[in-house]
Amino acid sequence: MENYPENHRMRWTNKENIQLLKEINKGINLETIASNHKRTIGSIKYKLIRYAIELAETDQTLSLLDLCVTTTLSSKDLIEGFKKLKYDYDYIDMTGYDSNKDSDTDSDSEINNNNEDNNNEDNNNEIQKLNRKFNIILGVIGIYAITNIIIKLYY
Repeated sequence: MENYPENHRMRWTNKENIQLLKEINKGINLETIASNHKRTIGSIKYKLIRYAIELAETDQTLSLLDLCVTTTLSSKDLIEGFKKLKYDYDYIDMTGYDSNKDSDTDSDSEINNNNEDNNNEDNNNEIQKLNRKFNIILGVIGIYAITNIIIKLYY
C-alpha cells in the first residue's frame, strides 16, 4: 500500500483554500505547497483546476492563458483537467493554445514572446498579467469569504 500524505482525501477547509491562493500568488512551487498542505501534487493541481473552472464561469472574458497565469498550471494541465472533469470549456478563449504541443511547457513560456525587439512590450504585458492575476486571486478569496459568511449565517 502506498504511503499517502496526512490530509489525503480530507476535505479542504476555507483556511486551506485561502492559504493555497496566497502560496500560488507568492510563486511557491507545487511540491512545497503539497508538502505544506500535507497533500499530493495531484491534489493541488486538481484544486487549481477547480479554481480555474470557477474563475472561468465567474468571468467569461478570461482566456486560457489568463487561467494559466492565475493558477500557474500549464495549458496542457488545465485542458487535461477540464476533460477529466468533463467540463465544457468551449467558451474559453484559446488564443495562443497549440493543441499539437507535446511538451508540458509552463504558462510563462507560453505567454512570453522571445523576440528581443518586443522586450518593453513584453515587460508591460507581464505587469498587466500579474495585476490581472492579483485581482483574480483577490476575487476568489472574496468569493470564499462570502461563502464562509453565508454558511455561518444559515447553518
